[in-house]
Amino acid sequence: MLLLLLTSGVASSCKTPVIISHGTSFGHCVGYCNKELLISAKKVTYVQKKNGNNTEERICTQPLSKEIYKQVLSQFDFKSFYLLDSVIGCPDCADGGAEWMEVKSGKNIKRVTFEFNKVPVQFQVSIAQIRKLEARIAECKSE
Repeated sequence: MLLLLLTSGVASSCKTPVIISHGTSFGHCVGYCNKELLISAKKVTYVQKKNGNNTEERICTQPLSKEIYKQVLSQFDFKSFYLLDSVIGCPDCADGGAEWMEVKSGKNIKRVTFEFNKVPVQFQVSIAQIRKLEARIAECKSE
């Protein structure tokens, strides 16, 4: 029941702020191996972090238009997302990398992690759109 309320509320009215994030990570990697893109109603934030105990990170934030935010939400299949298992395949096995998507709506958080570049069919359109945003912001200078 909560799933139906959440997905119908998120997909139709967007009264509760929704943050969609996408990230990648590689366990055996040197440099900026962990990347995350957070898409909220007013901004998009790109974070790159180094592996290990190093806390060094790069953060870039840019404003996001209401139109692009609405487009991201309208193309995202919330119902299918909430039905997926939290882990698909064997993410980062044999250092193949992991990729994930997460939706935060109010106190509800759902994350799905899958093998790098093996996007579930339901999200290929959404991931393509998110990767375009990521490519645009990845070139900005850190704050």
